[in-house]
Amino acid sequence: MREKVPIYVTEDVDHLLSCPFCGGNAIKVWVESHDNDSHHKAAVVCNNCGSQGPKVEKSGGAYSVEQVKTTAANQWNKPDVPTAGD
Repeated sequence: MREKVPIYVTEDVDHLLSCPFCGGNAIKVWVESHDNDSHHKAAVVCNNCGSQGPKVEKSGGAYSVEQVKTTAANQWNKPDVPTAGD
């Protein structure tokens, strides 16, 4: 059975755009790691409305937590994500 490391939330990504759904700025990135840090998941979440960006999942030890976190942030910031009021 795989050991699950607790999820942690980070606010140290300084380039996140506001929520495209509610316009809120309470944006955080959650990160989860498994299997001795060789499998990572991350997504951006709005604490105002609960919207979540695409989940990024990488494994095999070739990706660091920082890379996965940055990819999740870049997915959130994509210009083709619908905006509030659309």
